[in-house]
This record gives sequence, structure tokens and C-alpha cells, in this order.
Amino acid sequence: ITPVLVDPEYTYIDLEVFFKFNPNKATVTASGLANSIRSTLIAYNDATLKSFNGVYRDSNVGQKIDATNVAIVSNITRVKMTKKITPTLGVDTKYELKFNQALTDLDATTGSLGSYLESTTFTFNSIDCKLKDYYDASSDTRIIQIVDTNNLVQVANVGDVNEESGIITIDSFNPTAIPTGTTTIDVTVKPASSDVSPTRNELLTIQTSTAKITGEVDTMATGGTTAGIDYTTVSN
Repeated sequence: ITPVLVDPEYTYIDLEVFFKFNPNKATVTASGLANSIRSTLIAYNDATLKSFNGVYRDSNVGQKIDATNVAIVSNITRVKMTKKITPTLGVDTKYELKFNQALTDLDATTGSLGSYLESTTFTFNSIDCKLKDYYDASSDTRIIQIVDTNNLVQVANVGDVNEESGIITIDSFNPTAIPTGTTTIDVTVKPASSDVSPTRNELLTIQTSTAKITGEVDTMATGGTTAGIDYTTVSN
């Protein structure tokens, strides 16, 4: 038996956390609680997701966020997944990104109108561009296009999205540069389930430094004559 060491594949989890809090419960601020929640996410990363069988369980994370401070009343957490491409600049290259679970529309619309994919920028034909998906009704296929920052199409078809298997294939991709200070092009999708499980040789990790954490006072919890009028909710 000859053991073979294989580098793990990483899937990065991007979170948007919206929380409500009651300042009557503790002397806290929205920004201070946001920092505490970020520490909670870091601890969850270290304790749960650093092993090959580490599953991201959204309800567990939500409970840990609520338990971060007695003043936190509730939270809504949105989950996305990112794969990072280290591009071979100036060379036509094929990339296959395996998210290993079903995807859903990023913008929460239904059918062919939604968007499954977004990316960070890169230079193509001396233009700042990004990857974007498009539903091609003639072939009943979700294709990938290169568009500029105004969403004008530069290349009509460089790959496709299989939303059922969570596999994104990019063919003959040839960026010529990426922004200074970066080494990758990040491709982001939204899973159909808020729970994310790894496959063999895959590690999950929350991008804790870039997680978007926003809080506001829970007017229903603090009371007052206008509590119900001022109360706002956030979609999942």
C-alpha cells in the first residue's frame, strides 16, 4: 500500500448576516455586536470546518450567532459559495468548478430569469470584465458569458452551468490580467440548500474577514407606541 498525498480542494462560504438586538438587555452597539459575531464565525470555522467531514449547518450557525450576546434577538443568514480560479494569463484554459451540490438563483427569482453566477473582475481584450450566466432558451442551457462592467457582452459563450450537479465548466478562458494585489478570480454561486456538505478531499471554510454583518435595534423588543410600525424584516 502506497499512500498518496492529495491537496485538498477548498469551497469558500460567503455569509451575509442580518441581526436584530435589544440594547435594553446589555450595553452594546451594532458595530460591537458585529465584531463579536465575526469572532463567533471564526470559532465555528476552527472547531467545525477544519476537518474533511466538517459540514456547514446553517441552523447551528444561526444558534451560535444568537448566543453570541444576550442582547441579540434574532438573525437571518444568507449563504453563498465561492471557488477561486488561479488563471493562466494569456492562455486559453479550461476550468471545471465543482460545488458538488445543487444551485439556486442568486437573485432569488424563479425560472430562467434568475442569475446563478457572479465573479470578480479581470481584464479581457484590454477591458475590465466579469463572468455572468445567461439562460439560452434555444438550447435550454445556462451558458456563461464574458461581459464588461456595464453588462455588455464581450464573448457570448465560454462555458455552462449545471445547476443540478453544481458543476460550472469554463472553456477556453483567456483573461490577460487580474487586479493588482489579487491572485485569483472568484466565482460565486448560491446553493439550493443553506447547509453545505463537503465531498472527498474537499474542505469548507467561511470567509470570515469578508462576511457582511449588519445589525439594527429590534423595535418590537424595545417596545414603544410605534414598535410595530417601524419594524422591518429581511428576506432569506
